[in-house]
Amino acid sequence: MDRVSINRKGWDVRSALYQREAQRAGMYTSGAVEWGPNSYPESELKILGDVRGKNILEVGCGGAQFGIALARKGARVTGIDLSKEQLRHAKRNAASAEVEIRLEHGNAEDLSRFKTNTFDLVVSDFAAGFLDLAKLLPEVRRVLKPGGRTAISWSSPILDCLTPSGEPPLLKFVTSYFDTAPIRDGGPDPTYEFKRTYGEWIRAFVLAGLIVLDLVEPQTERGGTHTWWPQYKWQRTHVVPGTSIWVAEKPSVGKVARRRT
Repeated sequence: MDRVSINRKGWDVRSALYQREAQRAGMYTSGAVEWGPNSYPESELKILGDVRGKNILEVGCGGAQFGIALARKGARVTGIDLSKEQLRHAKRNAASAEVEIRLEHGNAEDLSRFKTNTFDLVVSDFAAGFLDLAKLLPEVRRVLKPGGRTAISWSSPILDCLTPSGEPPLLKFVTSYFDTAPIRDGGPDPTYEFKRTYGEWIRAFVLAGLIVLDLVEPQTERGGTHTWWPQYKWQRTHVVPGTSIWVAEKPSVGKVARRRT
């Protein structure tokens, strides 16, 4: 199977278990906008600002908990995901939360179903590792309104150098930072994940014509929250970043004009 088919099958198979275990671990239960496996609150990070009335696209929405939390704050949210099973959970979650959210089934690397200059914000919480940034980010730029922003989270390139299951040694590099061979998991729920250096992330935004505004790397408090994924335990993510949140902007017309003079 090709990369996209692998991830589609993998998430269709693992969706029910993922949603069940996420709830059991306390993810998504607060109803607030939270980032990554350590549930860093948007109310503290202040990455998105006031979303009331804004048109937002969530890329790789999964069960849409992130988008649902945005909808509760008054945003008009559209979610797109590769997995029909994940979207089935998203539909159920939205109904349970009594919010309206538009759900689309498809590969987020192709956003051609959406018109140019449509969204105020494009967000993605821990889905970008399954996506080709060279295909995704030009599409994100196209569908954003001039001056619109994107915020995308994924595991830190530093975390990718440490033991994958949080086993000892907890804080020692066991993989080269420069080893960016993709992670291929087999079995009944296979997945294909990209590994990227900080430089590769930055170049992807630049080549897509987006202006990088910030890189937020939250620190987990001592005894802080984490999901059932032990690689994100606070004993590690208090010392090294587990989550990277990239914030970028589509140039406004005025900025483009000034750059040409």
